[in-house]
Amino acid sequence: MIWYSVEQTTHPRHAPLGLAGLIRAGLLRLDAFSTRAFPLEEVNQAIQYAHDHGGAFQLTVLTP
Repeated sequence: MIWYSVEQTTHPRHAPLGLAGLIRAGLLRLDAFSTRAFPLEEVNQAIQYAHDHGGAFQLTVLTP
């Protein structure tokens, strides 16, 4: 599952539930996203990876 932070000033509080409903209904495809996770200890590599692979639907994640 993909988790992200949504600012309440730009999105209503119910937006994540709406997105989940679209995903369950098959109306929002997640296979277009490419996600690469790095442990926190590899923060510098993660930053470089994000720089080299930035763009639409390209996600770089740091994990604790």
